[in-house]
Amino acid sequence: MAKSFTFEKLNHFDQISPTLKAIIERGDAITYDHYHAALLKAKLARAAIKQLFTDQVDILIAPSATGEAPKTLEQTGDPIFSRGWTLLGLPCINLTVTTGPNGLPVGVTLVAGPGQDRLLLSAASALAQQLSDPISINQF
Repeated sequence: MAKSFTFEKLNHFDQISPTLKAIIERGDAITYDHYHAALLKAKLARAAIKQLFTDQVDILIAPSATGEAPKTLEQTGDPIFSRGWTLLGLPCINLTVTTGPNGLPVGVTLVAGPGQDRLLLSAASALAQQLSDPISINQF
């Protein structure tokens, strides 16, 4: 990702957010050998997850975020849970399932196997119908 921001880094670094600057700087510090080792690990992980979906799982349900949505639009929250699905190239969709203490959305991510986009959309539609009246975390 850092390399894709080369133009912005060279021409507009002062206009980049501190968070993105830190990501770019961490990315620039990665060596070629470490990068290719990570690509190999990602390839092995994709094969393993494909096998899991082939043999045992239709849909996974995981947290979308570490908590409820942020109060402002200055950030979208911590993407830690979505990074893995992106790396693995899996289709995923987020659904709001409840609200948190501040009345803001809390969601889950539904994940399907490679090429199972239709199955994912069908599962998401079924879950959304069941969740038409979400409960609040404050009720517990």
